[in-house]
Amino acid sequence: MKKTAIFLVISMLIMTMAGCAGKNENQESQDAAEKQQEEVSVDKNLLSVEIILPPDFAGDLSDFDKESYLTENPGMKDAEVLGDGSLKLTMSRAKHKELMEEMRESVDEAFNMLMNDEETSYIKDVRRSDDYRKVDVIVDRTGYENAFDFSSLTIMMSVAMYQVFEGNELELLLRYLDEETEEVIDEMKLPEEL
Repeated sequence: MKKTAIFLVISMLIMTMAGCAGKNENQESQDAAEKQQEEVSVDKNLLSVEIILPPDFAGDLSDFDKESYLTENPGMKDAEVLGDGSLKLTMSRAKHKELMEEMRESVDEAFNMLMNDEETSYIKDVRRSDDYRKVDVIVDRTGYENAFDFSSLTIMMSVAMYQVFEGNELELLLRYLDEETEEVIDEMKLPEEL
């Protein structure tokens, strides 16, 4: 499941980068409709949760076997390939909670990897709110300022994926703090940064 979560994070990155490309006014309404089809949709009902994965997330479903999928994934109530190639998953609230816990573990693992990676040795700690709307990265200031840093991209994409599958609007305040003074060195906000 961790490989799936990592794949979903990478897919979200690709989709976000594609969504950031410049657009002209004649294409805006068409692009808005296409974007709606490309986004993950989460609908929380009283007893179940529906998630619609767009074709880019779902992958090739030409040989999708609903019965096998449901057998292999206890807690899934239904799985349906839609006409546009999207995959609609209906699951119990308990299954959704389990999925979100696995995604939470994947996000935290990504944060730990940043702290333990030689390339980002200047990262000393990562503190987050429970809903991932605020993330503070504690850094060695000199190391951070001298690095070609991509950690913000990893953090933003991991958090974005979690929030989308939770059914929330994307919102993140990412701050880099000096480990000695806790002074804010750098700050980024989503969705403004997109």
